[in-house]
Amino acid sequence: MKQQRGFTLIELIIVIVILGILAVTAAPRFINIQDDAAESAAQGIAGAINSAAVSVRGAALVRGVAASGGNVSASGQNVTTVAGGFPAATAAGIGSAVDIDTAWQGAVSGAVYVYQNESGGCTVQYTVTADAVNPTFDASVLDPCTN
Repeated sequence: MKQQRGFTLIELIIVIVILGILAVTAAPRFINIQDDAAESAAQGIAGAINSAAVSVRGAALVRGVAASGGNVSASGQNVTTVAGGFPAATAAGIGSAVDIDTAWQGAVSGAVYVYQNESGGCTVQYTVTADAVNPTFDASVLDPCTN
């Protein structure tokens, strides 16, 4: 007579319990992936703003309008600059200098230009200080960045 082999009911229950415990501990990590993706997208937007601002300042320096500010053509767009050559914190300034995905909307908010994603859970702001000698700008992601 053949001896039958298989799993007992207790062994099957133990395996199911172990899989349940693994699922409970792993699920929060997968849930945070969307927030991580939103944060990464915001960091990409901030990087694009940084690149555009430096590029526009270079164009302003070459064209001789950096000290007083004015308009320069960069990447086929007319960009308004402040004294020092960085794009102004306006739609005609940084809004024209950088080409952002349509999932992000840009608008002036006080003295800064703000990009916000469709869900409104992620914001990148651009600020600029007009100074003919020491101009500065900053593009930063505001916390928290959630999707």
